[in-house]
Amino acid sequence: MRDLKFFFIYLFWTTFLCSLYSQKPNAPLFRDPVYEGPADPIVRWNSVENNWWLVYTARRANQITPGVAYCYGTNIGIASSDDNGKTWVYRGELNLNFERGKNTFWAPEILQVNDTYHLFVTYTQITKIILL
Repeated sequence: MRDLKFFFIYLFWTTFLCSLYSQKPNAPLFRDPVYEGPADPIVRWNSVENNWWLVYTARRANQITPGVAYCYGTNIGIASSDDNGKTWVYRGELNLNFERGKNTFWAPEILQVNDTYHLFVTYTQITKIILL
């Protein structure tokens, strides 16, 4: 009898919580206002600003390029949300250029260790062949 009571309590709470969080959000949740194609997104809590940050590859989806050239020369974009992800505000792109030319950054990851944030990205130099 005790197991059956526990089962019904569990069933009630899971049903309640699922219905609470099953509201359909607007789609798309976020569209990069410059290139329209955010990819490889991560969402992290920014404890300094007390809001959520969306960090992503600013893939140039709206650019007409040969083949997959729109995937090269990308930066890391940032958006933030003060309402737990219901709406997002575009914050710009990170300035990670440390070598000459237009390079490619993608697949960001952010880790917080104590009070320090660490950004990891995949990086490659762009070549002349890709720009053709």
